[in-house]
Amino acid sequence: MHINLSVAFKESRALHGIQPGVSVHAAHAVEVTAMDSHPALVAPTPPPLAPPPPPPPPPPPPPPPLPTLCSPFSRTDTVRRSRLRNLNWERIPKEKVEGRNNVWSGATTGEDEFPIDLHSLDELFSQKDSKPRERNGTLRRRSTLLRSRSPQESSEEISLLDSKRSMNIGIFLRQFKMPAKEIVEDIRKGAGDRYGAEKLSELCKLLPDKEEESRLRRFGGERSWLGEPDHFILLLVEVPSFRLRLDAMILQQEFDPAVTSLCVAARCLREAARELLSCPELHSILRLVLKAGNYMNAGGYAGNAAGFRISSLLKLA
Repeated sequence: MHINLSVAFKESRALHGIQPGVSVHAAHAVEVTAMDSHPALVAPTPPPLAPPPPPPPPPPPPPPPLPTLCSPFSRTDTVRRSRLRNLNWERIPKEKVEGRNNVWSGATTGEDEFPIDLHSLDELFSQKDSKPRERNGTLRRRSTLLRSRSPQESSEEISLLDSKRSMNIGIFLRQFKMPAKEIVEDIRKGAGDRYGAEKLSELCKLLPDKEEESRLRRFGGERSWLGEPDHFILLLVEVPSFRLRLDAMILQQEFDPAVTSLCVAARCLREAARELLSCPELHSILRLVLKAGNYMNAGGYAGNAAGFRISSLLKLA
């Protein structure tokens, strides 16, 4: 360090022409002056760097999704661990539920609902692969039935009706113990008090079809050759508008009892509807069923239902 300073001092004296007799202090002053006269030898201080610009503000958070009517009850977003049996209920369209005061839209946000044990649903209603059933038992039963059938005995009577229809008409006529011609005459006059609405409705189910009716109208043989059922239907089809007459007789017998029954039913229905709409416990149970049904029907046509008809509750049993 001392050597470098001495060399620098000597070079400075020789550069500035300082005589040897000059004092050290003077030489030092000259050296300092000479060094100050060369500012290029000193590196300039760089200007301070500008601070980086602040980062842009984050984008605003997206708005929360609008609450939908069926979001608390829908289970389409739930991944089921097994395939479940479908609940074949009768869905109510969303347009008939939204914006109306009903059981399905009555739940408020944050309302305490009954929890659903999805694990138990998977265990109770999971579908298992069914093995193909053996058909030997079915074929054996069919063959037994075929062997038990015996050919019908030939009859001398002429039958223009189907055998099953003819048998049912014969059973119908035997319960009145009166000739067929008299029954047809009562139908012609519209006198149904003797028979009642139930018997007349039963007779309407036994009327011939168009082909049998045409066959009876074309019959030109002896009527004594016909059996009692065929003879009765032949007399009946000869009555003008016999089908309309039977319908009018049924309406006449059913009108007064039907009006009385409908009045009672209407009062019961109105009272039941009032009780249903004013029972919050029942509403919670129905929404619980809706929640479980949407879980079971997830991914199918019956899933994501806004509501279901009360009659569908019978399918839960």
